[in-house]
Amino acid sequence: MPNPEPGRKKNAYGDLIAKPGEANGVTFTSDDQPDGELIFVVSKITLDPKCVAGAAKSRRGHFLRIDLEVEPRDVSAESAELWSSSFAAPSWVAYDAKGTAQPGTDTEEAGGCLKSEEQLPYVDSRLIAKGTFVKGSVVLDVSSAKGTVVLDLNTDGGWEFQYG
Repeated sequence: MPNPEPGRKKNAYGDLIAKPGEANGVTFTSDDQPDGELIFVVSKITLDPKCVAGAAKSRRGHFLRIDLEVEPRDVSAESAELWSSSFAAPSWVAYDAKGTAQPGTDTEEAGGCLKSEEQLPYVDSRLIAKGTFVKGSVVLDVSSAKGTVVLDLNTDGGWEFQYG
């Protein structure tokens, strides 16, 4: 995967304004020194994706599929142990086109939209320390056909992506 581009714009809340296909990253530090990176790319965002046969319909109006790739780079086991975030659905916050938060996007219906092999594996400290590349998707249950989603990994700022 490519390296993140420096100097990108931020929104009023300090989140990087990101686009599908761009590399993003979290830098790990130990004793105030860089200690590896976690690079991720949102490769595609799809409104109302095709779900598996027999999947329940959206509770809120629309499903939003976020396809991701995550690559740990040289993260020490000690720094990986400090990882307390996730790329799973609860780490994503959806907003409609007017900027109003859409709570409750992590529904059982959204979780049932994908085949198990399509779901993003849980990115835990073990995978990060081993440098395991993971690829998969997260589905949110959103009420608005147009808006933004913000990934919050408990860092100084998140990553904002437009959809719709």
